[in-house]
Amino acid sequence: MFGLHPSHHLPLNGIGISVAASCATPLTSSNLPVDRDLLSSISSTLASAGVAVTELFLEQDEREHSAELKYPFIAHFLEASGSKAMIVPPMIGSNTGTPASSKAIGVALAPFLFAPFAFSVVSSDFCH
Repeated sequence: MFGLHPSHHLPLNGIGISVAASCATPLTSSNLPVDRDLLSSISSTLASAGVAVTELFLEQDEREHSAELKYPFIAHFLEASGSKAMIVPPMIGSNTGTPASSKAIGVALAPFLFAPFAFSVVSSDFCH
């Protein structure tokens, strides 16, 4: 399950990849496990496409609120459905504001986002 979210506090160019193994949420009995293998594959694909990939320290990742707002809902859904899915939470930066860099990110992420196993939740400033 992909949880794409914007960066509000970190001046990030490209995509930020969390070092967290799981994400805590107060509404369920367990944390959301992060798919570290898939994140590694995505990082390699993005870097090969010329997209800047930044490994985020926990403090940087935890300071961002756009992802944590949707984690309780994702966790509740997964727990209620009995799913053992893992999450992939890339943080999207400013991407230098150019259409070319935004397109490179979209093209690099598309095979992952449209894979048969994928479910995506995208957060924008509008919805939170």
